[in-house]
Amino acid sequence: MRKIGFALVVLSFFILSCLGLAAPTQDVDEIVQATFQALTAQAPESTSTTETSQPGSVSGQLGYPSEVIPALRVVAFDVNSDDFYYIETIYNQSTYQITGLPVGAYYVVAYTLGGGSFPAGLAGGYTQAVPCGQTQNCTGHSLISVDVAGGQDTPDINPNDWVFAENGFPPMPGPAPAEGTGSITGSLSYPSEFIPPLRVFAFQVGSENYFYMDTAENQSTYQFENLPTGYYQIVAYTLDGKLAGGYTQAVPCGLSVNCNNHDLLEIPVNVGQVVTGVDPSDWYAPDGAFPPAPVLP
Repeated sequence: MRKIGFALVVLSFFILSCLGLAAPTQDVDEIVQATFQALTAQAPESTSTTETSQPGSVSGQLGYPSEVIPALRVVAFDVNSDDFYYIETIYNQSTYQITGLPVGAYYVVAYTLGGGSFPAGLAGGYTQAVPCGQTQNCTGHSLISVDVAGGQDTPDINPNDWVFAENGFPPMPGPAPAEGTGSITGSLSYPSEFIPPLRVFAFQVGSENYFYMDTAENQSTYQFENLPTGYYQIVAYTLDGKLAGGYTQAVPCGLSVNCNNHDLLEIPVNVGQVVTGVDPSDWYAPDGAFPPAPVLP
């Protein structure tokens, strides 16, 4: 339409010039330029909605006031509505990203999913204390509103303030943590030229439940099937109950002379998950480091 209007103006000026009706002092270039500017000013500006229609995301680092990071539910709350979006992480997962967020402002809070020695529903938020450095001088614990733009990720949103906020964090939304079963498997060893028959236990942390299986002489692997979800400690006992080997901090350390931590590790079991590499091969722990075998032949 702009090109047609411009052509009509030029044609009209040509006809008027031929008839001798155009002002002799009017410059053609000035008329053309003025017409072009008028058309440009009247043309509506086009705006692209691509950027605003695309979802965005938030991402960051995870932490917890412990040597390990429990399984978490990380939630982005829409500041201006009741909407929320979340993901669930696994044991010791140190990063997260929540995708598919509509453009807007969000509060980000992480919640423990429970199991083992970790109670469910404890909350850590992205508050004023996080960018402050979380030192003793960082006394502001109010949640920070995080802007999410279309088609972009908002990084470094770390919900690691586990100090109770000034106004409190909202309770954990969404369904109850999933229940089901999983498996634990690993290798067996013994400080000898052979592996004696063993009774291997999976102790469920936070309860009195335990599961066990017997192995044959020189059997080098084991696997627990259909364990209820939760956290477990794994210990292997000789059948006389006199010696025990556990899956402790010393095992991933390498069982060298410098590996002095013989605390049993808590192994998370999630729905449908097979946890591998859980080797109860620390036979060097001091007496009393492991619980006594509850059942022996």
